[in-house]
Amino acid sequence: MSRRLPSGPVPDSTIAEHLAKRQGDEMREERTLSAAEEELGARLWYARSRSTMDGDDARLTPDIQEKRAETRREIEAKYEGETLWPLDEYQWGYLEGRLSALRWALGQEWGNVAT
Repeated sequence: MSRRLPSGPVPDSTIAEHLAKRQGDEMREERTLSAAEEELGARLWYARSRSTMDGDDARLTPDIQEKRAETRREIEAKYEGETLWPLDEYQWGYLEGRLSALRWALGQEWGNVAT
């Protein structure tokens, strides 16, 4: 049997009950959030750089192309054995959503997924 979610605004008493249950939960430390934000930012940058490789590299100067390739190699080495590319639409959205939420928790504007 599935539970039906109530429609309309959630009563303040329900929110208060939920918060009371969470009082024992510990908030993650800023350094933990920052490390996760750094990882997700690197993964998103890598995926974006791979998705634009074909046409973009020709427009970049040789030194920027080399720096871009070097950064890709560093990310590949750091996350060796993990899927960095290709990403389907769900994976793109999931990655961007997590990055946006972490950045928001760290004080940035909501929706910031710039790399």
